[in-house]
Amino acid sequence: MKLIKVFLFAVVISLCIGITSQPAVAASVQLQIDTLPDELRQVMAMASEGRLKEAEDELKSLRSTFGHTADYYFIKGSLAPFKLAEASVVRAPFIARGMRKDWEKAVEIDPNHELASFSLALFYGAAPGLIGGDKDKAAAILAHLQALDSPWQYPLKANLAFAQEASLDVVKAAHFEWIEFAPKEIPPRFNLATYLINHEDYEAGAVQLTQLDELLQTLGVSLERDAEEQETARNTSEEIAAYQLKVDYQWGKLAAESGTHLATGRERLMALITTEQLPEGIGMGFVHARLAQVFQHLGEPALVAEHRTAAELLASGDTNLTGLIKKLDG
Repeated sequence: MKLIKVFLFAVVISLCIGITSQPAVAASVQLQIDTLPDELRQVMAMASEGRLKEAEDELKSLRSTFGHTADYYFIKGSLAPFKLAEASVVRAPFIARGMRKDWEKAVEIDPNHELASFSLALFYGAAPGLIGGDKDKAAAILAHLQALDSPWQYPLKANLAFAQEASLDVVKAAHFEWIEFAPKEIPPRFNLATYLINHEDYEAGAVQLTQLDELLQTLGVSLERDAEEQETARNTSEEIAAYQLKVDYQWGKLAAESGTHLATGRERLMALITTEQLPEGIGMGFVHARLAQVFQHLGEPALVAEHRTAAELLASGDTNLTGLIKKLDG
């Protein structure tokens, strides 16, 4: 049951990747978001701000006006993941099924609703059969989006390859298609880099991290030159900074796991500790543990002990961090 919560979070992340990504995909996505009625967009804004009950009440009040539309059911289904944080493992499957049914209704009303189709295909592709997962239906939606020449086909194909545990070559090919379509997007390169590192294809992962460093620098310089739409630029600048922290940690992880690129890994991890700026979802204990691994490769036992101790002080029942620290004994 707990896996259903993890799955729903994965769906939200995938949606955010698509909606916040840049150039070619972003243009189409923004067009679709902008064509949603203002009232429905406001519902999603409320939920995103943590006002879920208010968003649900507002959506109910809009049913008589929009309840016959695909947009309405897309938004209704998209509220479901926000309910997850406080949901019990017993209630989580019901939330998942309700989300699926709402998106199915949206696609039934409008088979060409790309946002709903993308979301539903992710569900079908990643969810267990118990709550309605169906790989054949996911493949059919992907084929439909390809027939529409929708930009959503690229992140969908890549995410389905992840979810369905396709071969390394298949996952790489799907991401390279996405990168070729939108070369200035951050998510496809970052997703691919982390996947390659996790699958011990370290040199290929290093190539992607190097390209990400170059891309993030290029995007940052472009923002500095663009004096227009300052609010948009500020938000994008924050996104770039957040991804840079993630890339820095991945360099450290790659070095720690592979014993290669040690100077880069050490430098990036030390910077995270010095600035006390961490990527989302990564605690300082993990940074210290990775740095201890790097120093172990470098043959610096005193520094291994120093950072191991720091990691142990922050472990406090975190089994994942404890397991990572134990790798130092291997």
